[in-house]
Amino acid sequence: MQAAQPASKTDSQSNSQTVSQSDDQSVSQIDSEPDSLSAGKTVSQTDSQLNSRPASKSDNKSESQSRSQTVSQTAKRIIYLDILRAIAIISITFNHAVNRSFAVYSRQLSEFQSLPFYMTAVKSGLYAFSRIGVPLFVMITGALLLTRKYDGGLKEGSISRFIKHNWLSLFITTEIWLAIMFWFLQFSNPESILYTKGLQYTLFRFVLTLLFINPITMGSMWYMDMILCMYLLIPIIAIAVKQIDGKYFLIPAAIVVFCSYILPDLNGTIKALGIDFSVKTKLESANIFSMYVVYLLLGYYISKGALAKISSKALWLALSAGSLGFCAFQIWFYSLKYNFVVGKEYRSIFPMIIAVALFELARRYKDGTAELLEKMVTKLSVISFGIYFVHICVMEGIKPLVGPNIKYLSKFALLESVSFFGAIVIIYLLSRSKILGKYLFNIK
Repeated sequence: MQAAQPASKTDSQSNSQTVSQSDDQSVSQIDSEPDSLSAGKTVSQTDSQLNSRPASKSDNKSESQSRSQTVSQTAKRIIYLDILRAIAIISITFNHAVNRSFAVYSRQLSEFQSLPFYMTAVKSGLYAFSRIGVPLFVMITGALLLTRKYDGGLKEGSISRFIKHNWLSLFITTEIWLAIMFWFLQFSNPESILYTKGLQYTLFRFVLTLLFINPITMGSMWYMDMILCMYLLIPIIAIAVKQIDGKYFLIPAAIVVFCSYILPDLNGTIKALGIDFSVKTKLESANIFSMYVVYLLLGYYISKGALAKISSKALWLALSAGSLGFCAFQIWFYSLKYNFVVGKEYRSIFPMIIAVALFELARRYKDGTAELLEKMVTKLSVISFGIYFVHICVMEGIKPLVGPNIKYLSKFALLESVSFFGAIVIIYLLSRSKILGKYLFNIK
């Protein structure tokens, strides 16, 4: 699959009047299914496959009762996916706040020299966490949507129903937010085309934006281009993974992982060492399928228990090693003159290691362990799609109000807290109207 790729991925352009698809990439709640359908159907299809050991009849009966109680209390949602979705949307908001508070993509060396080391370490840690949101969301999509059966004409589960019910609703919400963000940028910027080129040209660009042609929008909207394309191919991929042995996906997936996730880190290291050489391969230009499809497949196979035999201790070790390696790698690059960013455009092996380990650890979470936490993450999960759209508008709105003396960690905390909780309040108030909740935030 060829996902729509951003034309530009520099965070500094996220509020510009060009096609600015910034690397300040954010993401939405990828699954746009109504709760009763996405979670309810998947509980029987997925949760039954989560155990890593055979169960006796008594165990099955006990677990069945526990599952049924949890299902009834949480509107048939899959708790571990809600936990992952909550982590992912927080990661996304961190991404935008970090990029607006620190020198992430430029001036790395000068900021490194001016900041105490502990602040650089904090910066790299925040940045590393901010890069796992997109992988987690795509993996959640794979876990939820690739498990379904896509057949039966107009019956439930059919391809036509999926396109009408899922893809179309996602498309409508995207169009609405393209319109909102377009006019937000026009009225909030005195140098926008509305004021410099007039209403007629502005309306022309507005129509182009709605058609995804040279859009004037927030840089974070790159994700909607990609996920709308991916949604169209999900039924095909779902049919393929059910009819083809998973081992046949290993070679193409390995090529994509090498080209899209390992090579960027390798070439960054070579450049940092002062070696005038980079590893290139024509396999990358062949673009077998989108690099994000790898995460889609990972989510599906992990949800089916592909990593069940790996010990939790090993997973925690992988999570720790991936996180520390990411931070150490990035701190090293901060100290150099190259302005290299680990995981730019999500092209790094480190976010993949972290996301895979975290996904499997969350899958092993036992429902009912922390009921208050489950209620909180479920509520956050339901509105995470809305937070994706709203928080960036709030953040851009308050950014000019932040004084020059507020910077670095203080600026990050201010931008993150106001935009995140502000988005929650806005969604809560607007979603009291079922129509607004449905079309603005895809709450069903």
